[in-house]
Amino acid sequence: RCAPERSGMNHELRRTLKPLMEKRRRARINDSLGRLKALILPLVGKDTSRYSKLEKADILEMTVRFLKEIPASSTKE
Repeated sequence: RCAPERSGMNHELRRTLKPLMEKRRRARINDSLGRLKALILPLVGKDTSRYSKLEKADILEMTVRFLKEIPASSTKE
């Protein structure tokens, strides 16, 4: 087992790092969603300038719909 002071230091370190790790995780998600939006809008025939404020759920739903429309044979290439 860890000594009480060492365990306390680990707890403090985790408490300090957790918000930073969460912020970095959210930034990765937002960056990926932005890239996905830039890829999917032209593919579904949408003008990117008119869809600058799409919700994250909208981007994901558009992507799912687009992927479902791809014929199964073209995904096996």
